Amino acid sequence: MVCQTRVFPVACVWMLVMAASLLIQASVSNGYPDRPMYKLSPGTQREFEHYQCTGEFHKTNREHYRELRELCVDCQNTFREDWVLQKCMYNCFDNSMFLYCVNSSLRGDKLKEYIERRLQIQ
Repeated sequence: MVCQTRVFPVACVWMLVMAASLLIQASVSNGYPDRPMYKLSPGTQREFEHYQCTGEFHKTNREHYRELRELCVDCQNTFREDWVLQKCMYNCFDNSMFLYCVNSSLRGDKLKEYIERRLQIQ
């Protein structure tokens, strides 16, 4: 719709206002990413699902998840690298980094227990 008269009709003004508001909204949403995608609260169901854990998030599984997560946090604190926690928890603790963290934290004797807990929450 093209406004060809000197006095803008109400419809043209309305379209300009809508276009401006959409542009503002797009620039704000592009400038500030959705926060929950980047900040997951520890021990929540959202974090549980983010790391591909498919089991039910009931009390027993929460305890197993919390214990496995604490192992990964200890590993991150040992190596002082930000990526260690995410890599250790990736695929619901079913990866080589998790096994490396178990061995590097001198908890190799509990490996069988950790694997059983991991299988329960998957």
